[in-house]
Amino acid sequence: MKRKTVKKRCAIIRRWAKRYGIDLPDMSKDMTEITPFDFSFLSSRNRKLTSIPNAITQLKWLTSIDLSYCNLRTIPKSLFTLPDLRELYASNNQITVIPKSIGKAKKLEILNLENNRITTIPESIRRCESLRELYLGENPIEEVPEAVWESARLEVVEVGNKRFDVD
Repeated sequence: MKRKTVKKRCAIIRRWAKRYGIDLPDMSKDMTEITPFDFSFLSSRNRKLTSIPNAITQLKWLTSIDLSYCNLRTIPKSLFTLPDLRELYASNNQITVIPKSIGKAKKLEILNLENNRITTIPESIRRCESLRELYLGENPIEEVPEAVWESARLEVVEVGNKRFDVD
């Protein structure tokens, strides 16, 4: 990756992280040695956020996001447009709805939304072609739609207080 591109990405990340109290990985490397992988994980765990700004979609190279214990009420619809998003952890918040846009997260492998206030699972989850692990334990979900079971790669499902190992 070109040095100019790396510097630009680092600047975007620094500004965004500072503004929203996000923890960053070690950025003490020589700028020429930094790769997109160094910024593929974003953690805002234990921050007292109530929402995540849509600006997060500027960080296109993110593969893993941890927003657990942040007091979030919503997940921005745009979050699922991140092209390489593979893991989303947003447990122990106040989230009530999984956006229908989750179906846009084609590479999403792990979704952990345990201990929120989610009552339904959108049918669009069937379009998460790479989903292997779905954790929705400790949510007041009464019914698991057929769409959940249609994922060919699904290995583990936790809903309510039940865990299912899918063969």
